[in-house]
Amino acid sequence: MSLCPQGCEEREDLEKAIAEAVAKQKIPGAAAGLVVDGELVWSQGWGARAPGGAVPDLDTVFRIASMTKSFT
Repeated sequence: MSLCPQGCEEREDLEKAIAEAVAKQKIPGAAAGLVVDGELVWSQGWGARAPGGAVPDLDTVFRIASMTKSFT
C-alpha cells in the first residue's frame, strides 16, 4: 500500500470517499485512521462530536452500543 501521510492522491481519494459516505448517510460525526505496520500514518475527523461541537479526533470516544455483536 502506498498511501502516503502527506499530500498524495490516494489520501485525497480516501478522504473524499469517507466525507461523501458521512454526508450521504447523514452521520453526525465520524473519525477514521490508517495503520500501516503497526504505525498510525493518517487520521481525520468529520462532522461534530456533539451538535455545534468540535470535529472528532483521535481522543474522541464513540459509543458503539450493540455493534460488537457483529464481530464477536
